[in-house]
Amino acid sequence: CTRNIRLNMSIDYAKIKLPPKIRMDCYRMALYPILKYYDCDPNLLLIAKNAMIRYDKKLICEEEYLISIGDLLRDFNLHPTWISPSDFDDIVNCVRDAIDNNGFAICFLDVFYYSLFRAAYKNIHSVHAIPIYGYDDEKKIFYSIDSDYLESFERIYVEVPYGDIINCIMGYSKMKASPA
Repeated sequence: CTRNIRLNMSIDYAKIKLPPKIRMDCYRMALYPILKYYDCDPNLLLIAKNAMIRYDKKLICEEEYLISIGDLLRDFNLHPTWISPSDFDDIVNCVRDAIDNNGFAICFLDVFYYSLFRAAYKNIHSVHAIPIYGYDDEKKIFYSIDSDYLESFERIYVEVPYGDIINCIMGYSKMKASPA
């Protein structure tokens, strides 16, 4: 099916804020701007599971279960919908539909297919999560937040080609189906 080019989604771009420099796993980093957007306290992500990271001559992560992310989202009255797209067109449509309905998409990616990671991760298969808050059908890009893996590891606004997201999600689906 063909869609009209839409550049003005219902997400208010001015309210999209970058996460802080604090070390967080990618899933909490993806949730941070979403909680901030909906005027929730995103700093509560820092007390979620696996958040206890400290430095003592090396980086140490002490896994402590304090609050689950699912419970935290329910407390904020945010209810995620989990979707596993089945094909290429379905992926783009799912992401656009979430954004068009004043939502966000958190995409789980296989970084092997993610062009923003290639130089940093040297073509390995690994899972990564990013928030997507906008798209441009004309340019065939999604707007997201991720780290600058080649320079400073700062959180930055990025443009991710549709093809990257499609391939990364399809790759993630294959990783999930593979035996451990």
